[in-house]
Amino acid sequence: MSDDGPVDLFVYGTLAYDRTMRALTGRIFPKRPCVLRGYRRVTPPYGYAYIVPQEGETVRGWLVEGIPRAQLAALDAYEAEGDMYRRLPVTCVRGGETRRAHAYVANPDRIGRYLGDGEPAAADAAVLVDEILEEEAARLTGRRPGPEEMVVLRELLGGTIEELCAAARGGRPPGREEIRRALRHPGIPTLAPLWRPDHPARPYAAAYLRLTARQIVFSHTEARILSRFGDLVAAPEGFYAHASSAHAALDCLNRSGGELDRLIERDGCGTLREGREYLDYAVRAIAVAARLFDANDAAATCRLAVREAQPGSAPLGAELEFSPLGAAAIGAAPGMDPLFDGFYWTADFDLLRRGWKLGMHVDTHRAACPPGERCRGFLEYALGRLKIAGDLSMPVTNDPRLLASLIREAAAFCGVRPHSLHLSIEIPPGLRSGPPPRRADLLCLLLLGGDLRRDRSGAVRETRIHNREIEDPRGGLYFSRENLHSPDGEIQSKVIEYQFPRLRTGRDFTPLIVALKGFQFAGNPPPVNPFMEGGDYRPDQPLLRDLKRWAASPSPLPDEALSGFLGRVEEGLQVEASGAPAHTPAFIRNALVSIAHELREANSALR
Repeated sequence: MSDDGPVDLFVYGTLAYDRTMRALTGRIFPKRPCVLRGYRRVTPPYGYAYIVPQEGETVRGWLVEGIPRAQLAALDAYEAEGDMYRRLPVTCVRGGETRRAHAYVANPDRIGRYLGDGEPAAADAAVLVDEILEEEAARLTGRRPGPEEMVVLRELLGGTIEELCAAARGGRPPGREEIRRALRHPGIPTLAPLWRPDHPARPYAAAYLRLTARQIVFSHTEARILSRFGDLVAAPEGFYAHASSAHAALDCLNRSGGELDRLIERDGCGTLREGREYLDYAVRAIAVAARLFDANDAAATCRLAVREAQPGSAPLGAELEFSPLGAAAIGAAPGMDPLFDGFYWTADFDLLRRGWKLGMHVDTHRAACPPGERCRGFLEYALGRLKIAGDLSMPVTNDPRLLASLIREAAAFCGVRPHSLHLSIEIPPGLRSGPPPRRADLLCLLLLGGDLRRDRSGAVRETRIHNREIEDPRGGLYFSRENLHSPDGEIQSKVIEYQFPRLRTGRDFTPLIVALKGFQFAGNPPPVNPFMEGGDYRPDQPLLRDLKRWAASPSPLPDEALSGFLGRVEEGLQVEASGAPAHTPAFIRNALVSIAHELREANSALR
C-alpha cells in the first residue's frame, strides 16, 4: 500500500457492517474473513468493543479491500482517529496468506480510563457474554455470526448484557450457564406471528415499528457516545450510568430535525413486510444511526453539558408518561387508541427491551405491567429504572439542569404525545419532617408545573386536578407521595415524588425542579395525599378539598403569597447540603429570578 493509494482495513465491529460502511462512505467494499494476530478484543461493560496489542492473542474479523483515501477520511472521523482510536498498520492472516492492512486500535490514554480498566470483573463478564452470545447465535443459525451480526445481537440483548455485567460489578460474576439462560430467555425477538393477515396487532404495526426503530437508533447512538466520550459523560458514583450519555444522544438526534423520520421511512423501518424479520429491521435502524452520527457534534454536545453542569447534593429522578389518549389511557377500551391500542402489543414488537436505557414500561396506574403480560395504559420512561420487576432503580442525577434537559429531550424524542411528569427528590437521613405545607405554596407549585387552560366551555381549569388525573377511584388526591429508594435492593432513603406536573414538549423544567428542591428542604413537609394526616385514608381533608375547589376555578394569588413562597424556596436552597447551599450563589439567584418570572406570568394569565 502506498501512502496515497487505496487502503485495506481490518474491521471487527460496526465497520464490518455493510450498511454502516455505505452510510459513511456511500459504497460497499469487498471484504473477506481473516484473523488479526497479536491483538486482543476487549468488550467493555458499556459501549463498543475495541482491540489492544496483546502477544499471543488473535481477533477474528474481516479484511475490507481497496478503500480510497477520501472514503478513509470519513471512517477516520467516525472512529475519532487520533483521539479514541489510532489507525495503525497491522498484519492479518487469511487462509495461510499474510496481508498488510490498517486497523483502528484503541488509544489507551483515552479509552482505558472508562472502558474496562478498574472493572476487571465486569470486563471479564462482558467478554464471556460475548463468547456465549456468539455460541448461541451459531446454534440458532448453524454458522458463526459475522461482526456485523454480533453488533445487532448485542444491541437487541443490551439490557440483559447490562444486568449480567452489573452483577459482576456487584461482586457476583455470572457463570456460563447463568449467562446462557439469560440470553436464551426471552432471546432474539421475531416478527413471524405478525405475518398472519388475521393477527390483531397488524393495524398498529407501522406505529410500533417506527417507535421501535427510533429506540434502536437512540440506543445505538448513546452507546457510541458512551464509547467515545466516556470521560465527558461519566456519571458520579451512585447515579444512573447512562444519564449524561442518553441526554447527549437525545439532544443530537432531536437536532437532526426530520431527517431521522425520513431515513426510517426510506429504509422501510416502519413498514411490516412478510418475510422480513426483526433482525433485519434492527440492521436497518442501526444503519440509520450510523448515517446520522456526527462525532464532532456529539463531542460539542458533551462538552457543553460539562460546562453548564450545576450539581447539587439532592439526588433527583423523573418519570415521563406518554399516550395519544391523554388521561383516557387508563381504562381505555380495545381499539380506542388508533395508533398503539394503549401499548397492548409492546411485547409483540419487543419494544420495552428496546427502551431499557430510558426505563421504558407500560404503566396502568395500578402497577407497572409485569414482563410477559399484556396491559393497556401509558408508555412510561422511568429514568434510572434498571429493572421494572422489583423496582430496582438509581437516582438519575443531582444536577437539576441536567435532569430538566434530559426530560425536555426525552419528551421531544419519544414520538408519542406527552401526558404527565413525576419528579422525585431524595431526602437525606435525619432530616426532620415538618408540618403540612401551606395552601398558598401548593398553589404556587401548580402555577409552575400544573396545567392551567380553558376547557370546552371556555372556563379556565387546572386540569391535572380538575380532570381527576391524580385522583384515585375513591376521591383521594395524590399531589405527592413518599417512596423508598432501593438502588441495590436495600432500603437506603426516603424519596418524595411529586405527581402533579404536566409534561410538555419544549418546556424548561429547571425552575420547577429547583423550586421543588427549595420548597422540600425549607420545611420537609409530608407528602400531600389522602394519608397525610394520621396515616388513615381521608380523601376529605380540608387541604385536598381546597386544592380541588381552586382547580375548578383558579384565581390569582396575592403578591404576598408569591413572595412568601419564593422566600421559602430560597431558604431551602440555602440549607440543601447539610445546612449549607449546594449550588453557587449565581445559580441560586438566577433560578429564583426564573421561578419568580414564571409565577408572575402564570398569575397574570389568571387575571
